[in-house]
Amino acid sequence: VSDDTICEGTELTLTATEIENGSYTWTRNHQIVENANSNVLVDAPETNNGSSASYVYEVVFTSNIEGCISNVAKDTVYLYNNNTVEISGNSLICNGTDVELTANINDTIADAVYSFQWRLNNVDIAGATNRVYTNALAAQNEPYIYTVVVSNNKTDCQVVSEPYYVYVNADIEVVVTATDTIICEGGYTTLTANLGDYNASNLTYQ
Repeated sequence: VSDDTICEGTELTLTATEIENGSYTWTRNHQIVENANSNVLVDAPETNNGSSASYVYEVVFTSNIEGCISNVAKDTVYLYNNNTVEISGNSLICNGTDVELTANINDTIADAVYSFQWRLNNVDIAGATNRVYTNALAAQNEPYIYTVVVSNNKTDCQVVSEPYYVYVNADIEVVVTATDTIICEGGYTTLTANLGDYNASNLTYQ
């Protein structure tokens, strides 16, 4: 077998001794694998409703000479479901402010130790290998697009998060105008804070 521990969605290759003048019969958990008649079986087993599972593969060679059947060769393969990861954190910050992003893992493997690699625009960020990523960002017109790659020491299964978009606004420019700049005692004027920021919804004023 190419690997006795695999991740969901991965193919494995099982190879039996090649013998001429006959055919092979492969079974997976005691069920015949259809159209598997050669000494090599390539298979992609599925998890059991998203849970990790084990599969027992067996192969028998039947010779063209009547009555000649080999012993059963047997191997067990362990299949692990892929953990999922989702990024949470600041999605809208101001120029020069630290962004703090967290990789949230949904996994069922006990005692697993996880490894992280953060990416910006699909390029690995040097040294960004913790569950929480923090960095000061400068304002720009386009969003910063982050992903995180997560693996663990139990299965080596690797998963990549969905992209997470972080928008960094330039410092807000405020110009205050008044309806009247000169008033008498007891008079009124209206002051307006005029914003020059392109993404300035849901702001508060003091």
